[in-house]
Amino acid sequence: MYQNKSVNFAQIYTISNFLTLMRIAVIPFLVYQIIHKNWYLAAIVFTGAALTDILDGFLARSLNQVTVLGSYLDPLADKLLFISCYAVLIICKPNHLDIPRWFGLTVLGKEFLLIIGALILRYQGKLGIIQASKLGKFTTFMQTCFLWYICVVSCLNIFFEPAIQVFLGLIILFMILTLLEYSYFGYKQWRSL
Repeated sequence: MYQNKSVNFAQIYTISNFLTLMRIAVIPFLVYQIIHKNWYLAAIVFTGAALTDILDGFLARSLNQVTVLGSYLDPLADKLLFISCYAVLIICKPNHLDIPRWFGLTVLGKEFLLIIGALILRYQGKLGIIQASKLGKFTTFMQTCFLWYICVVSCLNIFFEPAIQVFLGLIILFMILTLLEYSYFGYKQWRSL
């Protein structure tokens, strides 16, 4: 989860970090496509962003390019991608998709708490490389599937409201479990050092 390893802080120019920065860079373009209901382009851009998320982690491990910067940038890119997409879907309601505001506020609240916890540990010198837990990775996977589903059903103009509600419920459940898990490991990290 949290590792205090001796890592070269100067090692920032890696393929993995470049892919993560690319994922952040396409967010405004993706949001623009969703606002203007260009669902085919939105689906392509979102799929590309999701693939960079898979690829950057794989390359970082296989090329031995795990960096402190990358360990912060990767989850930040995910948070920016998801929050931006949720915000535009909640505010603009394209194609009458009804994603409730409470869902967006829950996502923001969870991310805010995780960031505050990480900053506290970092400030106290108790946080090195952040490694995603399996539960955290599954939560990210669920959110990716949900947003990809939204893009695809919007392309096809076919909406199945119960599927959206199931996705929302599962995502909230796994977000809460992830928050509890990270809180527990963060507390253990804080107590052990």
